[in-house]
Amino acid sequence: MSRQINIKLPESIHCRIYGEGPAIMLFHPSPNSSLMMEPFAQLLAAHHTVICPDTPGYGQSEKLNIENPAIADYAHQFKRLIDALEIDQCAIYGSATGAQIAIRLGIEFPEAVSHLFLDNCAHFTDEEREA
Repeated sequence: MSRQINIKLPESIHCRIYGEGPAIMLFHPSPNSSLMMEPFAQLLAAHHTVICPDTPGYGQSEKLNIENPAIADYAHQFKRLIDALEIDQCAIYGSATGAQIAIRLGIEFPEAVSHLFLDNCAHFTDEEREA
């Protein structure tokens, strides 16, 4: 069982929240939504508060009000979410695009991240991305 909330940051972020205990946030791959994380979240909810946000522009979250947002822009928005939920530090799991956001969040805000769990997190050089 989950509860769903929308938090205005200034754009609205939709989250599904499961369980109780130490916080872990699950970042889904694009173009999916947090709904795909539900089976995993339900397993983790036995021992954790599991927060599954929809990445801005996906699911029920509003797009960022930035033309051509970068991964860092999404990481900053998720840091605002962590602050709004009054979480001092949480573990982060990310898959694919969600893993890239998780990495950037850990780099930019290491004090807010206790652990990073990365799935399918390819890293490309600028030359590889252009190709």
